[in-house]
Amino acid sequence: MKNILFIAGPALGHISRLLTIASALRDLADVNIRFAIPDRSRFLSLILESGFSVSAISHQVNTASFEGFADEIETLLSSEKFDLILCDIEPVSWQSVIDWPSIPRILVTNVFLAQAGAQTVQQRKFSKLKEVINTIRRAKGLKELESPDQLYDADEVLFADPQPLVDQFRLRNEKQQSCGACFWELPGELTDDLLAIRNVLLASMGSSGCIGMLPDLINRLARFCGAVEMVYVGPCAPEESELEVKCQSYQQLPFAPLLQNAALAITQGGSGSTYQALSYGVPVVVVPTHRNHQILGELIEELGVGLVIGREDTPEKLKNFDFQKIRANAIMFASKMKDQNGPTFVARRIIEQLI
Repeated sequence: MKNILFIAGPALGHISRLLTIASALRDLADVNIRFAIPDRSRFLSLILESGFSVSAISHQVNTASFEGFADEIETLLSSEKFDLILCDIEPVSWQSVIDWPSIPRILVTNVFLAQAGAQTVQQRKFSKLKEVINTIRRAKGLKELESPDQLYDADEVLFADPQPLVDQFRLRNEKQQSCGACFWELPGELTDDLLAIRNVLLASMGSSGCIGMLPDLINRLARFCGAVEMVYVGPCAPEESELEVKCQSYQQLPFAPLLQNAALAITQGGSGSTYQALSYGVPVVVVPTHRNHQILGELIEELGVGLVIGREDTPEKLKNFDFQKIRANAIMFASKMKDQNGPTFVARRIIEQLI
């Protein structure tokens, strides 16, 4: 039986995306899947509950914590036999000093993060840590890095983005291609009361998002899309007393059943929740937590399927947009997404690499 190592970052977005791929692979092939994630992650239990084994990788939390993580990954890879590595992990913080073995490696990421010169969180982080990273790489006999773009490299680089979005970019080489969006659904059922809501304003802020907006903006968004009720999923829930719409707040909730009746989705710009909403033809307003979220929000605004309201924007921005036009664009975008199944695509690429 072939052994596959799935290396994920600590955030829910990375882990959940790899869980969708692991589940698809388990359905298609008889392989042994092991996850390796930083032990600080709050989502270890999700992997175990999904029936996969996991190695919690310990490391020191400091400016060079990536060195300890890299050493532990290298030890794991040298002590056990793996036939392929699948990574979905922020490269600067976690993989910049790993000495990879000579076995097939596939990287799953987002196309807008892997573009040369993009002013991403990774670019900014690398500029601060470049000397530290290259000092460690030199000691290991690894080639020095001039740019974090060099970390977006593997035997295959698969972009977990819808093809219409990937088409906005010029891919750098034949190893890069779109696999399609991969979004994970929390198991469970909704109450009848939630299922009965129509034309809902749905906010899904992930594990790291904080809506960080004034009640005035929520009220304007509700009027913008004609919603009379709001369901908020994630941290930093708004105070209902300041809202014009009834609001129900939850830490976690299955997203798909609500999307079937949603007028508009608000996300922090995480690709999973953003793409899942668009797959249902629901326009998305991105209220970004950091620069990478802002970039995705700008992209969907350019595509006409949503808009971004960042720190430089005000609620007045909504006056420049026609909701019905955005909704029509989102429905058309969803029809184009139906041709891709991200998790199955990646699973089949893994199988082909193993043959």
